[in-house]
Amino acid sequence: MKMHPVFFEDDTRIHLRPFTFTRPVAEIWLGMTTNRLRWERILGKTFSVFAENHLQKKYPPEFTDDNLLINSAVLPYHGVAERLACLEKREALVWDGKIIAVRLNGNDAGQFVLGKAPPLRTFPFEGTPLLMRHAWELYSMNRDVFLLDYALFTKNAYSASFPSHVTCIGQQIFIEEGAKLAPCIINTETGPVYIARHAAIMEGALIRGPLYLGEQSVIKMGTRIYGASTFGPGCKIGGEVNNCIVFGNSNKAHDGFIGNAVIGEWVNMGANTNCSNLKNNYAPVRVWSYAKEDFSETGLRFCGLMMGDYSKCGISSMFNTGTVAGVSVNVFGAGFLPKFIPSFSWGGPSEMKVFQPEKAVETARRMMERRNMTMDAVDEQILLDVYNLTGKYRQKAGVL
Repeated sequence: MKMHPVFFEDDTRIHLRPFTFTRPVAEIWLGMTTNRLRWERILGKTFSVFAENHLQKKYPPEFTDDNLLINSAVLPYHGVAERLACLEKREALVWDGKIIAVRLNGNDAGQFVLGKAPPLRTFPFEGTPLLMRHAWELYSMNRDVFLLDYALFTKNAYSASFPSHVTCIGQQIFIEEGAKLAPCIINTETGPVYIARHAAIMEGALIRGPLYLGEQSVIKMGTRIYGASTFGPGCKIGGEVNNCIVFGNSNKAHDGFIGNAVIGEWVNMGANTNCSNLKNNYAPVRVWSYAKEDFSETGLRFCGLMMGDYSKCGISSMFNTGTVAGVSVNVFGAGFLPKFIPSFSWGGPSEMKVFQPEKAVETARRMMERRNMTMDAVDEQILLDVYNLTGKYRQKAGVL
């Protein structure tokens, strides 16, 4: 394929907040990887990303004379990737009124991403694509995406030898070189398990697939995990976890339960943090929507916590069903926390104050230093930009 692939974003970006405050849609973790890495593996080409203004310093847009612009919320499965090769310039593939992909020259591409589309010849996509739509739907689609990813990433690949001291029910397990498994029990009859290189499972863990354990991530002693769960690189996981996505470098390392949840990057959850994922009256869950700027019906009965990057919660924190916590939230104290916690909030059930941005950056920097990593000036500026972008939510929630 000669075309230069570029991800573009539509209003789905707003529906995927708080995770898209700090990253493009294409960098959201789902299944076994991000959508960018998934598409790059299938097409064998490096993608550019046209992201929001405050993210462009980290993801600079790049166009050539021949660009294939792909909606970053659309996954390459169900025949989508194969359909794009035959597009000509100013032709678009459309499904349910949404542009999946369009081929444009450099000038047209620059206008398109600014909302000024040239005249296009459109073709309907015959089928039903997989696409990300709402933050609270990510964990629901994790199983289907994981199974497709597993087939993609294990094709023509060789697993490391399986240790004899591990009890494995079923045979759907793939272990990369350098992974370390202590005596534990893994059930793959409920779905495959993929252990990335230098990841570790400590003794006594009980695991039911599907599960993806990212590079250098650790499942601690006695942990109970139910699929479909995804843990990105550098995570520490403990306690009881059910159908969760945890982005890279985050810690849910101690006892306590989270289920049907999506947790961002550089998050730390204190010991005995618990999250409800089912209302006592079994009613459908309402969740804060950044698109509506109000609570929205999800139609889901199981819905836990959605927590943005760099957020922290103290020991024995309690989150109610369908809680949304933004970026750089720092919460603690006894009792249930609010169901919507705006970005840069500091406090507990009785009172929330503004988490001053310089303090938030300092906290993020310290957490990264513990992993021998450094917060660079670009990421620091993005965090400060997010603070400015999210002021209206703090004001609406009375965080002063």
